[in-house]
Amino acid sequence: MKLRKIIAMLTATAMAAAALTGCGGSKEYPSQNISVICPYSAGGTTDLCVRGMTESIPDGVLPSGVNITVNNVTGGAGLVGANQFRNSSSDGYTLGIVNCDLVLSKVNGNTDISYDEFTPLACLMKQPNLILVSADAPYDTFEEFVEYAKAHPGEVKVGNTGEGTLTKLSAQSFEQALGLEFTYVNYDGDTNSITGVVAGEVDMTCCSAAPAIGQLTAGTIKALAITDNERTEMFPDVPAMGELYDELKDIRILTWVYLAIKNDAPEEVVTYLQDAFAQASATEEFEETLAAFSIMPAEFEGTDGALQFMQEQYEFYDSLIN
Repeated sequence: MKLRKIIAMLTATAMAAAALTGCGGSKEYPSQNISVICPYSAGGTTDLCVRGMTESIPDGVLPSGVNITVNNVTGGAGLVGANQFRNSSSDGYTLGIVNCDLVLSKVNGNTDISYDEFTPLACLMKQPNLILVSADAPYDTFEEFVEYAKAHPGEVKVGNTGEGTLTKLSAQSFEQALGLEFTYVNYDGDTNSITGVVAGEVDMTCCSAAPAIGQLTAGTIKALAITDNERTEMFPDVPAMGELYDELKDIRILTWVYLAIKNDAPEEVVTYLQDAFAQASATEEFEETLAAFSIMPAEFEGTDGALQFMQEQYEFYDSLIN
């Protein structure tokens, strides 16, 4: 086991024990099962990441007989589950998800739920999108694609999953910054958008690695860049668009998901859960779960750091959309 994981587990174990005995030394929390409201269907990437995290908590961290279960509450592009989470008790027995979709829904005026109504507990995933084109496209680099788009304004068709979605914002971010002009074609989901690239219906799409990995492995599509300013360990040969153009150096379009609790939950409950999930995230089991979906492990930056990141993402999305 890597030294980082050993240190994380030892530190989390000590802090969790302190939190558990926090109120006068009584071991009162948790005394019953904890539920996580997942606003997406069972078997999806977010659902499987949640289950991977909760099932990776080492033996002995939770009291005997206490489990963490997942309650899939779907609908409204995640807002049905988000509303149920918002209206749940703050006693520490109901957790939920705060992610890029919730922030985008707020920016788009589809909800008044704000990320800062919740306290982040763990980061399940945080990674940039891939800028994808057909394997036989007439450009092999992001710079060549940009030059092609400049020479053909309005002719480059970009597959996306709808107005205000992360896939469209990914393309719009560098379209606006570099003075390009795309024509957007809507698809029902990233997989269909990728299929559109393979079929030649559109020239480019942007999405996370999970839905693209099959076609990338098959060699039917290629990744020109990622929507970030630094390369990733998962795709070290794929440049970050921010390293190629100064105009893009401050742009980070990321798919991110946090486990969270309502922000008026007891402090000792927050500490206990953060440390339990820190131990889970340090396990080989959880890393293997993420790797199966081409997701990179993400470091949890602490409550303040996570909220600051969410604020920055909100402000950036707002600047693009509004």
